[in-house]
This record gives sequence, structure tokens and C-alpha cells, in this order.
Amino acid sequence: DDPSQIGNLPQLEVASDVADNYGQRLQGYLHVPESGEYSFFLAGDEAAELWLSNSTQPEDAIRIINLTSPTNLRQWDRLSSQRSSTVTLVGGSSYYFQALHKEATGSDHFT
Repeated sequence: DDPSQIGNLPQLEVASDVADNYGQRLQGYLHVPESGEYSFFLAGDEAAELWLSNSTQPEDAIRIINLTSPTNLRQWDRLSSQRSSTVTLVGGSSYYFQALHKEATGSDHFT
């Protein structure tokens, strides 16, 4: 309810090696360029989740990825849990999303 930053991201990626023992939440709207089947991927150190709504409403969001083990930066194939099931999205529509990241110690990243 009181974000430390507000802005637009051309891709869902945040700065690496920021600190230890913190969490972050990114939320916004995915604007779909064309209708089709989409899969989503997460890479992160320590843990991460991706929630996606079937509308612009946050209360309709469901968790589509639950990453409980760390990966390397932009490593998309370490764990099967990094990839969502296929989701059908409609071109020209917007969908609410929320991405959560929890860092403990060591290297940190979130993509």
C-alpha cells in the first residue's frame, strides 16, 4: 500500500545483488499483444511466486508459479516449477499480475 518505487518495466527483471534478508513485490498489468497460449517462467534467488488474474482485478489472481529453490540469473530450466502451465490470453486485453521475491543471503536476483 506504500510502494518504495513506481514505474514501468519493459520486462519483469529487477536489479541483482541489492541486499540480504528482504522481500519485494512487483504488481501491475500485463498488456497482451496478441491472442494465444502463453507460458511464464521465473528465475530467482531465494524464492519467488508469480500470480496472474484472468482480468484486471487483483482478487481474481491465482498463483501460477511457486519457486522454492534458488536458480542462477536467467536460468529458465533448472526446475520444472519455474514454468507455469499454459494460459490462454486475449490480445488487446490487460491482466493483473503480482510477482513476489524473498531473498535471504548471498547473491540475489529476480527475473
